[in-house]
Amino acid sequence: MKKRLYTPKNEERIGGVCAAIANYFDVDPTIIRIIAIALLLFTNHFFTVLFIYFLLAIAIPEEDEVKKKNKHKKNTEINDKKDNFREDAF
Repeated sequence: MKKRLYTPKNEERIGGVCAAIANYFDVDPTIIRIIAIALLLFTNHFFTVLFIYFLLAIAIPEEDEVKKKNKHKKNTEINDKKDNFREDAF
């Protein structure tokens, strides 16, 4: 199955960006949050990091949207296979 980046509903804090990245790379969200805070506080790019974070919060889809889209895609593929089978039968 293809990996998807999405914000999980149960782990969301502020925007769910850190939880989404942590789930994608299969690590603990706390580690990603610590790295994000360290980038904010200890670099000279505070506003750049903050801007990128909020862009990602807007761009990353929610878990429900991704699951709904995948379910619809799977149903469409199954129906296409059924139609092809029916055409081949005749």
